[in-house]
Amino acid sequence: MDDAAISINRSFTYNIDTNAPKITDSNFIVNGSVLHAATVSKSDLDNMTTKKIKITANVTDLVLDGIDHVSGIKTVELYDGNAKVAITPSVSPVSPEVYTFEFPNEGAARTILTDGTHTFTVRATDNVGNSSTSPAITVTVDGTLPSAAVSGVSPTVTKDNKTYINGIVKFTGTVSDNSALGTSIDFLVDGVKYGSSIAVDSGLTYKAWEMSVDTRDLTDDVEHKFTVKVSDTAGNQATSADYWVTVDQDTDIPVIAFANLSVGDNVSARDNVFGTDGKDKITFTVTEDDLIQSIRVYVDGTESYVYKPADPELSTKTVSLNVTAASKDTAKGDIHLAEGLHTINVVVEDNLLRNDDNDDKAEKTGNIQFILDNSVPDLSETKIGESGLITNGGAGKKIVISLAAADDYGLSKVEITDSMNASSKWELTPESGELK
Repeated sequence: MDDAAISINRSFTYNIDTNAPKITDSNFIVNGSVLHAATVSKSDLDNMTTKKIKITANVTDLVLDGIDHVSGIKTVELYDGNAKVAITPSVSPVSPEVYTFEFPNEGAARTILTDGTHTFTVRATDNVGNSSTSPAITVTVDGTLPSAAVSGVSPTVTKDNKTYINGIVKFTGTVSDNSALGTSIDFLVDGVKYGSSIAVDSGLTYKAWEMSVDTRDLTDDVEHKFTVKVSDTAGNQATSADYWVTVDQDTDIPVIAFANLSVGDNVSARDNVFGTDGKDKITFTVTEDDLIQSIRVYVDGTESYVYKPADPELSTKTVSLNVTAASKDTAKGDIHLAEGLHTINVVVEDNLLRNDDNDDKAEKTGNIQFILDNSVPDLSETKIGESGLITNGGAGKKIVISLAAADDYGLSKVEITDSMNASSKWELTPESGELK
């Protein structure tokens, strides 16, 4: 109304919108599958061109009591925690509008789906500023493969500068992961799983493993490939580098080492092991890469000693046998023999029923011979000078000492001493090993 009392009436219509948009059915989708406990693996990330990764949400502006008091949707945005994710959504043309955030294929240079835990939410805002946020979607990204290695195998045998295995051996190695390993490790021989899986405790990021392999299960005289395969909790899988080694059962030979006897090809080689303190024993050590099943000692073809435990547990054993003349103190020794030349053989059997008879293997051909000699040498016809006397007149002249020494099994040396002069001592050693 103005001063002239002229008035005009006009009506205004406006909407009061205090209601935030409604967000329903927000989902994390990988390759068409909705994942509620979402874990993204390296395989998922490497194949994003075909295996699409996206988040979808249904967004509507509310209509209350049948009255259309809505201002319309202004923005729908994706957040990771408090940080806005730079992805523009696509929108379906039908109601309710479905907003889709598709993650780009970033390859190795990932800036959005980085390794770790992400908390994604969808935030919708209408034209008057009302906003709402969807329930959080927790996504774990693990784009790093675990690592696996075969470190070695033992025992091994070296022949002609090449490594071989035989019998029962043990392979060792490690596996690790940046987040958490899966529940098992598979050991493979030539690409095929061998034995039972190796268990891994939950939550471990590192484990040292070992696997026993009976090489009798494998083809002999063939180089085999050994690997391990492991996965992590995200489903990433890794296989170790190939570990190659040849199985050769012929190399599974126990080693027999004598302490005081010679092993050689010359069957006439002899060792006089008696006659001095500490040499009335035959001592040898057996070393076996498996376990020693039995040791048998044969003297002159007759079994004279047996070691055969009920439960093999030793891979190294030293045997020391007393040897005495049959006519002397027969209760003392382990082996009683007449004096003279004898032959000894040792046969060792491992727990895989392979043996080494030390006189029929190529590297130990020839019998081991020893002499049992408890008799003192014979010394006679000792004479000094022509008359056996040395006078003052003999000063400065050559003195001739003559003697006769003999032994049934050879002499090693003859010593001449002067009882009047302790420092005077002569020793004769035969060049041929015997004094005639």
